[in-house]
Amino acid sequence: MLITLTASSKRMMAATCWGGYSLSGIWADKTEANMGSWDYWVVKLDGPLVLCVPPADLYVSDLTPTSVTLNWTASGLDADGYKLQLHNIATGSVYSKWLPAGTTSRNISAPSLTPGTEYGFRLRATCNDGSTTEWSPLYYFTTPLRIAGINNDWKIYPNPGNGQFNLQLSGLNNEMVQADVFNLTGAMVHSVQYSTSDGVVAATLDLNHLPEGSYFLRLTSGEQVFMEQLMIQH
Repeated sequence: MLITLTASSKRMMAATCWGGYSLSGIWADKTEANMGSWDYWVVKLDGPLVLCVPPADLYVSDLTPTSVTLNWTASGLDADGYKLQLHNIATGSVYSKWLPAGTTSRNISAPSLTPGTEYGFRLRATCNDGSTTEWSPLYYFTTPLRIAGINNDWKIYPNPGNGQFNLQLSGLNNEMVQADVFNLTGAMVHSVQYSTSDGVVAATLDLNHLPEGSYFLRLTSGEQVFMEQLMIQH
């Protein structure tokens, strides 16, 4: 019996039928007579055969106030790639990224992340037949408000303030301090540099041009980083 087996679908989520044909009477005996020159047959598979599924086992690592590594297990054989979504739970904003098949992690940093904020991420697979799977369940995490182990001599006051904030920074190992201010959606809204004198900065951070609300200040001097939430009240 000469048999050719062809799959009816590459993505099968329920009971599935596979089919083929045989050319009867040409090579071997058959238990039933053929109905003409060709016999066609179908095999029904009762269990699920799933070859394209969303990534699973989501978790995070290397979490800081402004960065995180998103991790997952790539699963399925017929995926062309994955779509990643990172949801800001408070604002409803969504960061999206297309990733090639086999990718199992993605690093995210500011401005997509802000300190003290809850996020959720999920993925779905795009199958090689052009279809997409369902989304994986959201995995939730919250960025810490500030980095542990920071020098307690770094101070910003008054906070809340009217837009004028005093900076007192000491114990600096770098000649420059970078100050970046982010709104709650993660967008950078102000950036300025300050020069140090004997490892000290005493300066004014002028944010009068920004509307009232909450912001995040990131101060960076070499490998030293300080994070603070600011409140502007005009």
